[in-house]
Amino acid sequence: MTLGRLRTPALAWQPHLLAVTLAALVWFAGTGEAGVDSRWPPLAIVPVALASGAAAWSVRNRRWPLFTMAAVGWLGMAAWPAPVVASYYAATRLSRRHLVGYLVGAFVVLLAQVTVAEAVGGRALCP
Repeated sequence: MTLGRLRTPALAWQPHLLAVTLAALVWFAGTGEAGVDSRWPPLAIVPVALASGAAAWSVRNRRWPLFTMAAVGWLGMAAWPAPVVASYYAATRLSRRHLVGYLVGAFVVLLAQVTVAEAVGGRALCP
């Protein structure tokens, strides 16, 4: 059996595995299990985790949902997994001009989250 034949099934499952993994990591980060203290109720974290997973699943066709969910998760609950995945896809898939735009946008979101965290007493933004 050749390497090409082994690689094809793995590539077919990659979006599904990425979606499930990212949704689970956003859930853990949002509930405070991944080092960030969060006061969000679990039912409020579920939609963000599921939307992040769905955005990761569709990243081969559209990148903007992943970038949007990364910003929402980071600003809302300091959920770091989606920004990590979004940054990977930005670095590997965007042209230099678009990458500069992504970096500027990511910097603005990072500063906004720091400002929000300080405003609520050093914690992620909570309702």
